Amino acid sequence: MSTIVFASEGPSQFSQMAAQLVIANRLRNQGHKVLFACTDIESVHSILARHHHGFVPAPRSLPSESRNRRPQDYVQALLRLGFGDPQTLAAYVNAWRNLFRTARAEVLVADHAPIALLAAAAPLVPRVVLGNPFTIPGLDNPAQDIQHRLPDEALILDCANKALAERNCSPLRKISDLFAGAPRLVTTFPELDVARDSASIRVGPMTDQVESQTAEWVASQNRPRILAQLRGDTPGLQMLLQHLRAVNGDVICCILGGESAAFRNLRGIRVIAEPVTPGLLRDASAFVANGQTESVALAAKAGIPQVHVVFDAVGKMNAQLAAARGVAIPVVTKNARASFGESIRKAILDKRYRAAASQLAAKCINYDADEMIIRAAAIIINEIR
Repeated sequence: MSTIVFASEGPSQFSQMAAQLVIANRLRNQGHKVLFACTDIESVHSILARHHHGFVPAPRSLPSESRNRRPQDYVQALLRLGFGDPQTLAAYVNAWRNLFRTARAEVLVADHAPIALLAAAAPLVPRVVLGNPFTIPGLDNPAQDIQHRLPDEALILDCANKALAERNCSPLRKISDLFAGAPRLVTTFPELDVARDSASIRVGPMTDQVESQTAEWVASQNRPRILAQLRGDTPGLQMLLQHLRAVNGDVICCILGGESAAFRNLRGIRVIAEPVTPGLLRDASAFVANGQTESVALAAKAGIPQVHVVFDAVGKMNAQLAAARGVAIPVVTKNARASFGESIRKAILDKRYRAAASQLAAKCINYDADEMIIRAAAIIINEIR
């Protein structure tokens, strides 16, 4: 039996950990021990305990949180985690290394855990990277000298290389070197990936296999069916729900990571607190979300037009990728009051979105979530020395 650590340094919410969970369940069923090291454990402890997985708080510092609460690129994301301060970074690198030793970790699966990746170098622990096109930057950019890079990137590399030098490790020449040598599992389809990196493995969305709250559409076929999955911290959420109700359709809304009870009495909308059964997508007229990677991919697989209210870099990137395929309409939160309702009606009534969604779904028809979970687990096990 081997011990495999799943590490996250970004927001820990059930919807963002679904891929980790289904792979971890597979590994546990094969006799391996799994330990989750994640932030905000109060948000996810119940689901991890329900699946009988051990978990600990991730060593993580947010010294620049007020400045980069919603990073707009990967450089800002690294600065937010402490890559701009050598002392902070060194402290948390050492904390991760101590965690690996205490847990006797034999493989690290890093889902947006760049400090953990840095700590595992030496090599101390074999690494596998899991995530989306934002948290796994493409590796096909040509190497550049540090002095020719932007100041923030040069600062990040300088701090990272000081931490590596303490362990006599080779320095990074570019940020993407942090992922070099580790298998990279990207949780989307090739058509929805911004990078053209042939070395990455697109395992697609895996949330089909996660237990979720069952809901059913009203029997009548005379009204549009709108499935929404929105984050609880979405700006103007109450206003968005009012717009959804105004469409006069059958609306099911999952609010993730928020106080969904506050919205349950909103007439005309069924609000639930957990991700809904993906099968609901097949009969939906439109899907509304925040550009979450697996949500975009699941809707693409189902052939459903999408509307995405975006307010962070990940959501913006995914929504733009889907829009480039003609299947989605991005709505920026500051413009949502004026354009959200019209965007939903356009996605439902403009047949071009349904046609484009059907064409994209045809390219994903052979995707099998079970097969990809098995493949991902095999890749992780293959890294055990």
